[in-house]
Parts: sequence; C-alpha cells; structure tokens
Amino acid sequence: MGYSLSVPCRSVQAAKQLHSFLEISMRPYSVLTGDLDHLYDPTQYINIGRGLSYGSGASKVGFNFSSQGPYGIYMHAVLSWAALRVGRKRALNALAVTGYAHQMVPYITYDNEPIPVLTVQHLDGWSDEAKDYARLKWQVDHFGMRLSDCSPLGSPRNQCHHDVTRGEMRRLDHLWNVFMDRETR
Repeated sequence: MGYSLSVPCRSVQAAKQLHSFLEISMRPYSVLTGDLDHLYDPTQYINIGRGLSYGSGASKVGFNFSSQGPYGIYMHAVLSWAALRVGRKRALNALAVTGYAHQMVPYITYDNEPIPVLTVQHLDGWSDEAKDYARLKWQVDHFGMRLSDCSPLGSPRNQCHHDVTRGEMRRLDHLWNVFMDRETR
C-alpha cells in the first residue's frame, strides 16, 4: 500500500504551471544527498492530477510513496512552499482545536486528508495557546519548512536533512521568482 502527499492548486492552470516548474527545477532528494539508493526516492517523480495514487484531482500536484523515510521533510517542505504560492485555501476542521476552523488557509493533503500550512501571518489575532499548538503542528516559514522540523533538539541526522532541504528550498524559491517573472511578461 502507498500514500500520496499533494498540494491542491488554485486552478488546473496553476497546477500545470507548478508541475512544469518542479519537473524542470526541483532536484530529487537523493541527488541532493548523493544517496546511491535512489531507486526508492519518491521525490524523483512529481505527479499531477490522476498521476497521484490517492486523493487525486485535476488541480493537485505531489508525490506518491510507500515510506517517507528521510524524504519526508523534503516532500513536506516542497509542497508546503507550493501551497503558499499557488495553493487553494479553505476552512479546515483540523483547526477546530485552535478555535479558528473558520479561517481560510492554504493546505496540503496526505492522501485526501487536509493538513494546514500556516505562516506567522495566518496566526495574527490567535490566542497564545492556539499559536503554540499551531507552531508545533502546522506552522512553516517562508520556504515551507515546518517549525517542528527545525527544532535545535533534533538529532544531527535530522539537522542534516533540514539543512539540505533548506538550501534546496531557497534555491527553488529564487528560481520560482525568475520563472514567474518570465511567465508574466
């Protein structure tokens, strides 16, 4: 059995644009780390629409995988970053525990289950308790890096995955800005 992690985009056109960009610009995680066991790297293939095994949709872009392993931080960052740029927004029941389930937010999906993608701006006006909960579960930085993945208490191995991912996310963000500048000319 496998899984799919994806970002529902604002439109089919936005999904095609994102897919095209990622196919050209995104490097598989195994390439970034020099991992010779690249056959199991789910980030080698970026899928769109019906190419997703679970929770597919015409405006979805993402990854199929059977185990996240060291690729999880990277997959989540790429798709959270995409959600902040071209993702659909909606109110999510997952936010009910914070009292802000009515707020429209970007999200990614794990199979078909929505996962909020929140930046510090999304938390404006939230209670301190709700902010603390959201930081642990769903808050990301500008590059889509989950704050919970950035903990200084993490293992050196996780810190290495984080550092590699952060570097690639900075590169992708820069290339996206160049890509979008060309697209809008």
